[in-house]
Amino acid sequence: MNTYALDFETYYDKEYSLKTLGTDAYVEDNRFDPYLLAVSGSDGFRWVGKPVNFDWEKINGHTWLSHNASFDERVYLQMQRDTPSLAGINPSDWHCTSNLSVFCQGPRSLAGASKQWLRKTVIKDVRDKMKGRAADELLKDQAALDYAAKDSDLCLEVWNHLKSQWPVEERRLGRLTYQWGKKGVFIDSSRVNQSVDHLVFQLSQAEHLIPWAGERPPTSPKAMREACRDAGIQAPASFAMNDEAATIWFNTYSEQHPWIKAVRDFRRINMLLKKFNAVKRRIRPDGTMGYGMKYFGATPTGRWSGDAGVNMQNLPRGELFGTNLRKCIVPNPGNVFVSADLSQIEVRTLAWLSGDESYLQMMRDGYNPYNAAAQDLLGKRPEDVTPDEYQMLKGMILGCGYGMGEQKFRLQAPVLTGGKYAPSAAEARDNVRTYRTSKPKVINLWNALARDLKKSIYEEDQTYEIELPSGRSMKYFQPHITSGHYTAAIQLGGKRTAYHGGKLVENVSQAMARDIFAEGLLRIEDAGLPGRVALHVHDEVVFEVEESLASEVSAELLRLMCVTPDWCKGLPVRAEAKICKEYTK
Repeated sequence: MNTYALDFETYYDKEYSLKTLGTDAYVEDNRFDPYLLAVSGSDGFRWVGKPVNFDWEKINGHTWLSHNASFDERVYLQMQRDTPSLAGINPSDWHCTSNLSVFCQGPRSLAGASKQWLRKTVIKDVRDKMKGRAADELLKDQAALDYAAKDSDLCLEVWNHLKSQWPVEERRLGRLTYQWGKKGVFIDSSRVNQSVDHLVFQLSQAEHLIPWAGERPPTSPKAMREACRDAGIQAPASFAMNDEAATIWFNTYSEQHPWIKAVRDFRRINMLLKKFNAVKRRIRPDGTMGYGMKYFGATPTGRWSGDAGVNMQNLPRGELFGTNLRKCIVPNPGNVFVSADLSQIEVRTLAWLSGDESYLQMMRDGYNPYNAAAQDLLGKRPEDVTPDEYQMLKGMILGCGYGMGEQKFRLQAPVLTGGKYAPSAAEARDNVRTYRTSKPKVINLWNALARDLKKSIYEEDQTYEIELPSGRSMKYFQPHITSGHYTAAIQLGGKRTAYHGGKLVENVSQAMARDIFAEGLLRIEDAGLPGRVALHVHDEVVFEVEESLASEVSAELLRLMCVTPDWCKGLPVRAEAKICKEYTK
């Protein structure tokens, strides 16, 4: 069996693009035109030209590759639907070399992967000049033909260079990630439309309270500074929504000056409206919406991340401005969701990694990790913990395990506990000190990894590698000491960032949690349960099933997710499940 790399070039312009429309709407649009195909084979075969002129029987039943297989396969499926002669022409497998590269901690783009793995440079100028040009013109452009041919050549080379490092199970996960997103989720379109109308009204209300709106953009920093000067108040250095000083400034002055609250609300409403409109544009005729997810989106842990315009991994939580985007994701009529997620999995993996056997045993005995920590951190029995102490313990366990200092802990504790624990400066200092005194094995683990990272700086290959319990490894490239801090790149050829022992341990703990969850996903997929995986977010899988079978499937999902892998014996894996008629978590 041979392997063939395929690269499609399709028409696009400023208005008609993947980013704007999403994959489904893009390929089903009447402007869709897959005008160019390049093929490179392991048998030395090379071809470039119009896809309708290609001898598809040549590659039928063989392994196909693409560097962004989720797009190229979708293009082919649309062609297959429109071209009767392609019926029955299919690959044995279709692998994505972009997924392969990121699994090995290389760049996701073909240009980046080629540069780092193959030491070959890709000039993108030709691709950029193809935007908006007619197919007939481009098919006569030798530079465009050569560009496409080179892409398929490089795709095949990346595959040959790295394929031995990509386990079969990981290939499956990459493939399933695409398939789950392609099937998509059902959307309550009526609720989406109502939400869009409501947000448009809310946006106009906010804009009405901004004095300069209509003459200048409502969020103009210059206009805001002028308004601050007129009001006799000090403007912050930045008005960015994620800037801590700006947040404090907004909270301080918004009651006295309505335009300040209006500007903040305008920004937030506008961002939310864009998310709803992105969903609205992607609803298919059958009421479903396809979505994208990036396999191995978070380096080096391997966790999934959002993609393709609607980030399913980071949807707005709860009700905002009278709308709730998560509740717009619903099962098909007659079905329900079974939402099942691993319980405090990263707390458990950290305990296992540090060898905290007494803490693990408490969890094996049925205590959740926060009650179980009472003996070590407070000298109390779990049964005697008060509600306020429970929230404090939760903040300490979630916040202090990876080296968080007292100042950051004070800021993060309310976030980690849903606002139920907000320590003073003195309490935060005591909490951090108590944790570090009571958990010496965690501190030892921080120190051990920090020493190993430092040691690797002086080794010949200049790569610090941590082998994970699951068998895969995480790499830290080109470790260095910069301004007194240890720095390393987590992507080959990427920028160095600072690392300390706690941060390294956090990566290992998250990666281990990811691998446990990934094995659970494969068990669920192999179990043949009635229904299907609709989506998964972090450590949660959302399974769609007929309502009459929900209780039975819920119990089976919990059983499948609570299996402790052979490579981490003794780790108490737990999960929780609920049956619901909309996505709410």
